[in-house]
Amino acid sequence: MNQIQQLVTNLVTNAAESYQKKGTVYLSLKTVLSNEIPEKYRFPVDWRPDRNEYVCLETADFGCGIEEQNIEKIFDPFFSTKAAGRGLDLPVVLGIVQANNGVITVNSKYGEGSTFQFFVPVATKQNS
Repeated sequence: MNQIQQLVTNLVTNAAESYQKKGTVYLSLKTVLSNEIPEKYRFPVDWRPDRNEYVCLETADFGCGIEEQNIEKIFDPFFSTKAAGRGLDLPVVLGIVQANNGVITVNSKYGEGSTFQFFVPVATKQNS
């Protein structure tokens, strides 16, 4: 649970920093099928679904967005395009994603905002 809290904190912080002054960060949670997980800008890039159902936690903003040539770099440690950026929030997010057998996707348009979707397998309860 602490890892998911850290992931949400980092994604929301990243989204909030994308605004020049004020803005809104949107969060949503839903269940999706594996074939609904986008393939473009999926991290880790070699990830493949091994389940049919996934939970999707989405953060969306209408901030500055990410230039397309930078999307491949945003999970690199210390990479940042922000003047006061630390470049550590998103690499931590990717570590949490990998530790939970998940994947994260990025959809962004420079000047219009970004959407991050974290997918993790739906937990199944086994009867003994």
